[in-house]
Amino acid sequence: ILESEITVADEEYQKQPKIFYRACMDTAKLDERGSEPFFKLVETIGKYPSLDPSWNETDFNLDNLLVKLSRLAVMPLFTMDIGRDIKVATQTKIYLSDASLGLGAALKYKTGRNDTRVRSYEKWLVDTLVLLGVNRSEAEQDVKEVVDFEIAIAKLVRSDVEKADIASRYNLMTVAMLQSKYPWLKWQEFFQAAATETGTNVYISIEEQIINFEPIFLEKLGILLAKTPKRIVANYLMSHVLSFTSALGSKFVALFDQFSKETQGTDPKPRSERCVSEATSVYPESVSRMYVDKYFSEAAKTYIDEMIKDLTAAFSDLLDENKWMTDETKKEAHAKLKAMRSKVGYPEYIKDNERLNRLYITIAAREDQYIESVIAFRRYKVTERNRSLREPIDKDRWPVHAAVVNAHYNVLTNEIIFPAAFLQEPVYSPEYPSSMNYGAIGMIIGHEITHGFDTTGSTYNAIGEHSNWWTDKDKENFKSLTECFVNQYGCYKWDGYNLDGQRTLGENIADNGGLKQSFRAYRNLVKRLGGEEPRLPGLNLNNNKVFFLSFAQVWCAKYREEHKKEVIESDVHTASPYRVFGTLQNSQDFADTFQCPPESRMNPTRKCVLW
Repeated sequence: ILESEITVADEEYQKQPKIFYRACMDTAKLDERGSEPFFKLVETIGKYPSLDPSWNETDFNLDNLLVKLSRLAVMPLFTMDIGRDIKVATQTKIYLSDASLGLGAALKYKTGRNDTRVRSYEKWLVDTLVLLGVNRSEAEQDVKEVVDFEIAIAKLVRSDVEKADIASRYNLMTVAMLQSKYPWLKWQEFFQAAATETGTNVYISIEEQIINFEPIFLEKLGILLAKTPKRIVANYLMSHVLSFTSALGSKFVALFDQFSKETQGTDPKPRSERCVSEATSVYPESVSRMYVDKYFSEAAKTYIDEMIKDLTAAFSDLLDENKWMTDETKKEAHAKLKAMRSKVGYPEYIKDNERLNRLYITIAAREDQYIESVIAFRRYKVTERNRSLREPIDKDRWPVHAAVVNAHYNVLTNEIIFPAAFLQEPVYSPEYPSSMNYGAIGMIIGHEITHGFDTTGSTYNAIGEHSNWWTDKDKENFKSLTECFVNQYGCYKWDGYNLDGQRTLGENIADNGGLKQSFRAYRNLVKRLGGEEPRLPGLNLNNNKVFFLSFAQVWCAKYREEHKKEVIESDVHTASPYRVFGTLQNSQDFADTFQCPPESRMNPTRKCVLW
């Protein structure tokens, strides 16, 4: 799509992603431009001590620098976001949470430089500064101080498990209260300047309500800032802008790729794949429209819509058969299931040519200005985010675009989403028999439905408000049953690594519930059709076995050794082999289908079952 020629017949929304893609692919031009575009970016933000010997401590203004960085969605000290109030479905609020760190998860900094990823991060920062013209010994000294400071910040961040209890994190405060509690920043001026900086006409008063997810973190951060030299703070903040060097020439890209490989355990993507991904990020609705026009059929949407009805009915039956819930809680669960909306394929608004042509007028691409387009997109997204604070909530808006390869459950809107690009092999094909489609996309539909009733989803009601709709007894039963999954998955060892049953609990509940629902929905379909479909040729397997084989095949994956640790520490999903083994070990339907002997590996006596 993006490699096709630009023609006079192309609409503007078709031209822009293609131009951007060409700019991304023109590595000769990127090499020719060198580091000049990055230095221009730095000039718009503030002085970077490592790059500017004229930096002076007396001129350093933390508030101003944080405002400039926020315009680029760079949040190295704390994260500010805008979204729907988790307790009031009709209101939008500013959220504050902990820092966005260079390595992502704070857990990676736990052992400091004993972790190879921290050393790789430090090396990338040094090598990038040297490539930008800094003396190596000076770069090493500055970066050592920066990484020490970042390790100190990471130690203030709570673990994902600690942050899982949303109710305990919900702290509603006015801006005036923030100022009183955390005087290290002029909060009202910061919020107002951040909004004004992006050109939005949003006024933030001292009475504006803020949801503060991490009050203790912000308090400790203030103490850390007070005892840290300003030069180190300035270098730390500006070091987070170095990620933009990945949009420069080949030498900078090579450094970034090596850093990514060493810290995430994944090989760099070919340039063309990277540029497709970038173009899709910058022009999501345009690329989605072109993808849908070329590859997506309305027949697929109709088929998936019918499957969703089947899976919803199956989950409703499982609720009725449930032995551990009271009728009172079941009634609320049924109400939530009935209210759950589905979005399949694409949103209708991407079919509006005029709207698409207007949408990205502020980030018109030029073939000789790749990094400028990346920066413009960042600023555009921040502007749109800031505007949303005063705009009515649009329930028809999609939180993901149609060209993304992932399914989604939105807990705040109680809806399941299946983008067009996700509805392709190996999860779905119009050529597959129902046994394969129900084993693959069917299980995933069930997975997303079950997210509405997992450890997080169960704390939100039918309209997506965080509330308690459970009796105390049912809540105790729920917790007791989920402990089974924590213990089961926590006992798995993957090439010497212990899996984390607590971190992955929500996803494991969804996997198990999704498979059970989908198999039931499939068997209900067979009954409606009056009998079995013809068997899949070439396999000596009945249709039930093909169902489970199709499920397992979806999660087929190969991991680099270095990537395994990343998956275990950071991913909320269980590693693929154990997504399959764990779910099947809990499935009586699987054991019956394959006639697994009682107490065998795949048919243990004790099975974890919630839904």
